[in-house]
Amino acid sequence: MEIAVQFRQLANENAKDRLKDYVEKRFRKLHRYLEEASVVEITLEEQKQNHIAKALVNAPHGTFRAEENAETLSAAVDLLADTLERQLLKFKERNLTKREKESVKAPGTPAVTPPEEG
Repeated sequence: MEIAVQFRQLANENAKDRLKDYVEKRFRKLHRYLEEASVVEITLEEQKQNHIAKALVNAPHGTFRAEENAETLSAAVDLLADTLERQLLKFKERNLTKREKESVKAPGTPAVTPPEEG
Protein backbone atom coordinates (compact mmCIF):
# COMPACT_ATOMS: atom_id res chain seq x y z
CA MET A 1 0.00 0.00 0.00
CA GLU A 2 1.40 3.35 -1.05
CA ILE A 3 0.52 6.46 0.96
CA ALA A 4 0.95 9.89 -0.66
CA VAL A 5 0.48 12.98 1.52
CA GLN A 6 -0.06 16.49 0.12
CA PHE A 7 -0.23 19.73 2.08
CA ARG A 8 -2.08 22.90 1.16
CA GLN A 9 -1.54 26.22 2.88
CA LEU A 10 0.69 24.79 5.60
CA ALA A 11 4.00 26.64 5.92
CA ASN A 12 5.64 24.97 8.94
CA GLU A 13 8.09 22.29 7.69
CA ASN A 14 8.40 20.63 11.13
CA ALA A 15 4.64 20.29 11.32
CA LYS A 16 4.60 18.77 7.83
CA ASP A 17 7.14 16.12 8.80
CA ARG A 18 5.31 15.24 12.03
CA LEU A 19 1.94 15.12 10.29
CA LYS A 20 3.28 12.98 7.46
CA ASP A 21 4.66 10.45 9.96
CA TYR A 22 1.39 10.50 11.88
CA VAL A 23 -0.69 9.98 8.72
CA GLU A 24 1.47 7.05 7.60
CA LYS A 25 1.25 5.45 11.04
CA ARG A 26 -2.52 5.94 11.23
CA PHE A 27 -3.25 4.65 7.71
CA ARG A 28 -0.92 1.62 7.79
CA LYS A 29 -3.60 -0.46 9.52
CA LEU A 30 -5.91 -0.08 6.50
CA HIS A 31 -3.84 -2.67 4.64
CA ARG A 32 -5.78 -5.44 6.41
CA TYR A 33 -8.89 -4.40 4.45
CA LEU A 34 -7.10 -4.06 1.11
CA GLU A 35 -6.02 -7.41 -0.28
CA GLU A 36 -3.96 -6.09 -3.17
CA ALA A 37 -1.68 -3.14 -3.76
CA SER A 38 -3.48 0.18 -3.64
CA VAL A 39 -2.74 3.90 -3.47
CA VAL A 40 -3.96 6.16 -0.68
CA GLU A 41 -3.82 9.89 -1.47
CA ILE A 42 -4.21 12.18 1.54
CA THR A 43 -4.61 15.96 1.27
CA LEU A 44 -4.27 18.08 4.41
CA GLU A 45 -5.46 21.65 4.20
CA GLU A 46 -5.56 24.54 6.65
CA GLN A 47 -8.07 27.38 6.15
CA LYS A 48 -8.23 29.97 8.91
CA GLN A 49 -9.99 28.10 11.75
CA ASN A 50 -10.90 25.08 9.64
CA HIS A 51 -8.65 22.03 9.19
CA ILE A 52 -9.62 19.67 6.37
CA ALA A 53 -8.37 16.17 5.64
CA LYS A 54 -9.35 14.46 2.38
CA ALA A 55 -8.56 10.93 1.24
CA LEU A 56 -8.85 9.01 -2.00
CA VAL A 57 -8.17 5.27 -1.98
CA ASN A 58 -7.62 3.67 -5.36
CA ALA A 59 -8.01 -0.07 -4.90
CA PRO A 60 -8.33 -2.74 -7.61
CA HIS A 61 -11.99 -3.35 -6.74
CA GLY A 62 -13.16 0.22 -6.18
CA THR A 63 -12.44 3.80 -5.24
CA PHE A 64 -13.18 5.17 -1.80
CA ARG A 65 -13.38 8.84 -0.84
CA ALA A 66 -13.73 10.65 2.45
CA GLU A 67 -13.43 14.18 3.80
CA GLU A 68 -13.37 15.34 7.42
CA ASN A 69 -13.15 18.71 9.20
CA ALA A 70 -11.84 19.28 12.73
CA GLU A 71 -10.20 21.84 14.99
CA THR A 72 -6.72 20.37 14.39
CA LEU A 73 -5.20 18.48 11.50
CA SER A 74 -4.38 15.46 13.65
CA ALA A 75 -8.02 15.23 14.79
CA ALA A 76 -9.15 15.48 11.16
CA VAL A 77 -6.72 12.67 10.26
CA ASP A 78 -8.14 10.49 13.04
CA LEU A 79 -11.71 11.06 11.86
CA LEU A 80 -10.67 10.43 8.26
CA ALA A 81 -8.94 7.14 9.10
CA ASP A 82 -12.00 5.95 11.05
CA THR A 83 -14.32 6.88 8.17
CA LEU A 84 -12.22 5.03 5.60
CA GLU A 85 -11.88 2.03 7.88
CA ARG A 86 -15.69 1.82 8.16
CA GLN A 87 -16.09 2.12 4.38
CA LEU A 88 -13.49 -0.57 3.65
CA LEU A 89 -14.88 -2.91 6.32
CA LYS A 90 -18.40 -2.54 4.93
CA PHE A 91 -17.13 -3.21 1.39
CA LYS A 92 -15.16 -6.26 2.51
CA GLU A 93 -18.07 -7.72 4.50
CA ARG A 94 -20.47 -7.17 1.61
CA ASN A 95 -18.13 -8.96 -0.81
CA LEU A 96 -17.58 -11.84 1.62
CA THR A 97 -21.34 -12.24 1.98
CA LYS A 98 -21.73 -12.32 -1.81
CA ARG A 99 -19.02 -14.97 -2.13
CA GLU A 100 -20.62 -17.09 0.57
CA LYS A 101 -23.99 -16.91 -1.17
CA GLU A 102 -22.41 -17.85 -4.50
CA SER A 103 -20.66 -20.84 -2.99
CA VAL A 104 -23.96 -22.09 -1.54
CA LYS A 105 -25.75 -21.65 -4.90
CA ALA A 106 -23.03 -23.38 -6.89
CA PRO A 107 -23.75 -27.07 -7.38
CA GLY A 108 -21.48 -29.35 -5.41
CA THR A 109 -19.19 -31.83 -7.03
CA PRO A 110 -20.83 -35.18 -7.66
CA ALA A 111 -20.04 -37.92 -5.21
CA VAL A 112 -17.33 -40.28 -6.40
CA THR A 113 -18.32 -43.92 -6.23
CA PRO A 114 -15.65 -46.60 -6.27
CA PRO A 115 -15.65 -48.86 -9.34
CA GLU A 116 -17.26 -52.25 -8.84
CA GLU A 117 -14.93 -55.17 -8.85
CA GLY A 118 -16.17 -58.35 -10.35
